[in-house]
Amino acid sequence: MRILIYAKKFMAGSIPHGAIGSMSDGIGNQQLAPAASRSMQSKTKALRQTLLATAAKFFAGMGYDSISLATIEAAAKAPKNVIPYHFGSKANLWREAANFIFQPIQAKVDALAAHAHAPVDAKQIVETFVEISAAHPEVAQLIFQEAKAQSWRLEYLVSHQSKPLLAAIEKASGQRVSPHQYYFLVGAGSAPFTARYECLALFGVDPQERSFIDLHTSTLKRLIDGASS
Repeated sequence: MRILIYAKKFMAGSIPHGAIGSMSDGIGNQQLAPAASRSMQSKTKALRQTLLATAAKFFAGMGYDSISLATIEAAAKAPKNVIPYHFGSKANLWREAANFIFQPIQAKVDALAAHAHAPVDAKQIVETFVEISAAHPEVAQLIFQEAKAQSWRLEYLVSHQSKPLLAAIEKASGQRVSPHQYYFLVGAGSAPFTARYECLALFGVDPQERSFIDLHTSTLKRLIDGASS
């Protein structure tokens, strides 16, 4: 419509030659701008995810004080000083990395509780936790990394991750979970995956193999059967 109006004015001689081209170029640029913006947003989101995934592995495996932002940026192949731009501080990066680490297991357990028409069997909860621990060993690594001493990070982890996870397990199982049951699940369920390289050196077996994961799950299920019999 705008082009038609300008064309009529151009034919009447009320606008100079070349204005139509400038006007149409402007419309073209307006059409390209949203696409460029979407592309930039997509790249920014991808960069944030890469930084979070990299930070998660370092924080869980080495600890907060043992790693620098520069090391995380280098490992993520990101520009220098990009973390303060996207996350503000190292502390904020750690909080978001902790949320990133716990998101898969929290989503799985929440789904288990939400779709359960009756209390979920303890063996099913163990199977879920083993699967998540094998795929995301950073969950237990971060728990035990931060559980060694009191800190603002431990307080954050307990209030924002561990307590909601415990509540979801109790909702799914329909009963209170004791400290012994909780640490049996977190400890025994995840130990081979957090100690992968010891397992490889000691037994010559990779706990990431499907056959190992299935056998570890069945072993824990038999322990539960023995405890309940």
